[in-house]
Amino acid sequence: PIMELISPNMLCCQPPTLNSVTYANDACGGDSGGPLVVRGGARNGYDDLLVGIVSWGYTCAGDYPEVFAWISTSAPIWIGSNGTERVQHDGIRGVVYEWYGW
Repeated sequence: PIMELISPNMLCCQPPTLNSVTYANDACGGDSGGPLVVRGGARNGYDDLLVGIVSWGYTCAGDYPEVFAWISTSAPIWIGSNGTERVQHDGIRGVVYEWYGW
């Protein structure tokens, strides 16, 4: 039943476990909107990659993965439907929804 709630704009992620030891924290209540980041090799984090935004989960640190909005599919849709204000930044002008080509 839980898989029926997962859309193509979502991704699931669960902390890795080895020998019954969990090696990361799971998202929980109050974490909505937080990042899911793939760490790069740089210590300062400049090459980290934001891949998801915490959306919801079935239980905190349970046997089910957390559900994230998938940035590569969700952000262009959200920006396209909500980004209508005109902006100017460092000499670049345009409508916000035009800037989602990442």
